[in-house]
Amino acid sequence: MTYGAAGQASGSMRPSRSARSSGSTRPRQAELEVLALSDTEWRISDPARAAQDGIPLVGFITLVEDMFEVTQLGSPHEHLRFDSLAMAVSYLSWPSAGSA
Repeated sequence: MTYGAAGQASGSMRPSRSARSSGSTRPRQAELEVLALSDTEWRISDPARAAQDGIPLVGFITLVEDMFEVTQLGSPHEHLRFDSLAMAVSYLSWPSAGSA
C-alpha cells in the first residue's frame, strides 16, 4: 500500500520478505494508493487498473462513528464497515474489488 496525503509525497509500505509467499498460486494483491483527503476521508486507487481500463479509482473510505466505512466503485449503495483503516484497504485490495 502506498499512503499519502493530498499535496504531499507518499511512501510505500510493503510486506516483509517473510510475509511474502514465493510459491503462491493466489493472484497478486493490488498495490493500492491511499490518499488522505481529510482527517476522516481517504481515496483508494490502483495504478495497475489505469493501464487496464483507464480508471485507477477503486473507492473511498470514511471514518464514521469510530468505524471505517468503505464505498466501493461500482457498488455505491453498499457500505461495509471495518475496525481499522488497514482492514478497509485490505477489503478493496482483493483482485475482484471495484470490478463492477
